[in-house]
Amino acid sequence: MESILSFIPVPVAVILMAAGFVSLAVGGIRLGYKATVKNLALDLVNRAEKSIMGSGQGAKKKKQVFAALRAKCPAIIQWAITDEVLDAVIERAFDAMTAALSTKKA
Repeated sequence: MESILSFIPVPVAVILMAAGFVSLAVGGIRLGYKATVKNLALDLVNRAEKSIMGSGQGAKKKKQVFAALRAKCPAIIQWAITDEVLDAVIERAFDAMTAALSTKKA
């Protein structure tokens, strides 16, 4: 086994291992955050729907929910949570709320 890995210098191996760990940690944080904020996003979308009335106000509602989610994000991991992740969470919360309302009406 030693002969197979002997061509990789120890410092390079340590750097590769550290990079792999950091990548895994960032991915875990992003996935965990997305799962954690699902209910919060649903609540914020519901509040936005109730507080902003009128048609054509979707962008304003989304902006309100986006700002609230960004404010709730812990400062230590804000760099890892992209706008695309928050956008996906908001869209899923809106879709879940719309589906719940449509089954309630039926």
